[in-house]
This record gives sequence, C-alpha cells and structure tokens, in this order.
Amino acid sequence: IIFSLLFRACPYIGFIGEELLPLTPRSEMDLTLVVHSEYGAFAASKSCDVIVMVSLKCPAYESEAHSSRAPIDLCCVLDKSGSMSGEKLNLVKAAMQFMIEQLKSTDRLAVVVFDTTVDTILPPTFMTAEGKKGASEAVAKVRAGSQTNLSGGLFEGLELFRRRTQALDVSSLLLFTDGEANQGITDSAGIVQGIETALPGLGGACSIFTFGFGTSHDATLLKAISDAGNGMYYYISQTDEIPQAFGDCLGGLVSVSVQNLKLRFETEEGTTLDAVLSSYRKTEERAGRAVELRVGDMMSEEH
Repeated sequence: IIFSLLFRACPYIGFIGEELLPLTPRSEMDLTLVVHSEYGAFAASKSCDVIVMVSLKCPAYESEAHSSRAPIDLCCVLDKSGSMSGEKLNLVKAAMQFMIEQLKSTDRLAVVVFDTTVDTILPPTFMTAEGKKGASEAVAKVRAGSQTNLSGGLFEGLELFRRRTQALDVSSLLLFTDGEANQGITDSAGIVQGIETALPGLGGACSIFTFGFGTSHDATLLKAISDAGNGMYYYISQTDEIPQAFGDCLGGLVSVSVQNLKLRFETEEGTTLDAVLSSYRKTEERAGRAVELRVGDMMSEEH
C-alpha cells in the first residue's frame, strides 16, 4: 500500500532519505512502514516543497497451517427475494455449504435472510461438527420469497455483532443480493448513515463485503455500503461466478493480519501537509497539519 504526501518544509526541517518504521497494532503483529523522501537533504536557509512516499507492508504468517490462523466472526446476509429463485439461489446455497466446510471450530457463523421480512436462520454459532450440521440444515431450507428489504437484513446482521459478548479476531459481514432495495430504508445516504452509526458500537472492528448478482442490482448502493464498512464490492455478472467470488472473499478473510487499520499523518510545527494522494478515505483533522486515512483490512504479506 503506497501513499504520496506533499509537504512544505520550513528552514531547519529535514527528512531522512529512507526510513523503516515498525508499527505495532492492537493484534501485536508487526507492520512495516517505509518512508521515502524526494531528496536526501535540504538547504537550511530556505523553505521548499517535498514529496514523501509512504509504503506499508504486513508480515507473513509464522505458520501456514490452517489451525494457526485467527478465528473469524462471520455473518452472511442473503437475499431470498422472488428474483433469486432458481439457479441463483441454488448456487448461493451451494457456495454457503462450501464456506461452512472451510470454517474451523473456533470460527463463528451467523446467517440472516431477507425478502420483505428479515429472519435470522442461524444465530452466531461456533463451527464445530454440530454447529456445521445446524448451519447446513438452515441454509438448505431457504426458499425464495417476495420483495427486497436489504437495509433490514443488513442492520440485523450488524445487530447480531453488537449483541455478542466477545468479539473474535476478525469480524466481517457478507451481503448478497441481485436487486434494488424496495423495502425499509432504500436510499444510499440513509443506509450508509445507519452503518456509520452502528459500526462504533460493535465491540470491535467489522468489515462489510457486498456481492451483486446480474445487471438489476444497485451497484452504486452496494459500493457505498462496502466503502462505509471498509470492505469490497464484488460484481457477479454470471451465476457460475458466484462460488468463485465466495471463495476469493473467504480466502482473503482467513489471511487477514490487521483489521480496520487507520493511519494518521501529523506534521511538526513549521511544516505544512499540502496534500495526501491516496484512494483511501481521508479525514482532515487539522488543515495542513493532520490527516487520517482509513485503510481497512490488510492481508498477510500485503503491501
């Protein structure tokens, strides 16, 4: 992950040409921040503009064994409206069964389904042999219904996270739909506001991934939801792409090293931060002095 910073440095302020800074997040897994400045030294007699590039890298897992990874808190929110009937819903259910099999006994899964109404068909359950059996049976019974109360399903999933007594190391909500929200809160701004209100009260970081099937879903809404939740939006044009999208997402989740990462840049007195060039969401805390970037989740060895 690379950021570009434009500083205006006053006299007597200088930068090291390259500096490696170890970071220690809450998980106690070392991150490495590498800083490259445009010049190795600056004249002390005048101010100047300088570009600084910052790169961030996650470490590799110490062990690649399946049993060594961090436990996952997962909530899948599934659209079962009428338009999902047939092959789409069958493939989603098959992909869910595959996902259930990949989870380990220390992982926890919840499943929420929605059409006009919202139903939690599986409360948060550890994926022991008995837990997997219950999850598989619950998913197998899902049948297509009527309208699309997307916001109701989404907020019920977040509420399940809020009510948990203990958060696991990695928490994510996966939202699957093929249509536009036409029940409950239907506008993007209202749903995003609800997400931003809910996330701080979940007792830990939580990312949101969205999956849109076919051409009739609201891609702008799903992208806004995943952005608000520091996750990703997956566009699925063909039904046979559903299992692959599920697999890609799950593969990323099991290799998460750091979740809900934020970086804050602050200048010393006399130095102005003119611009931060990054695709990540930025919050300017003090004009020209401090900026925060929301990086979100980082995977093992990501940089």
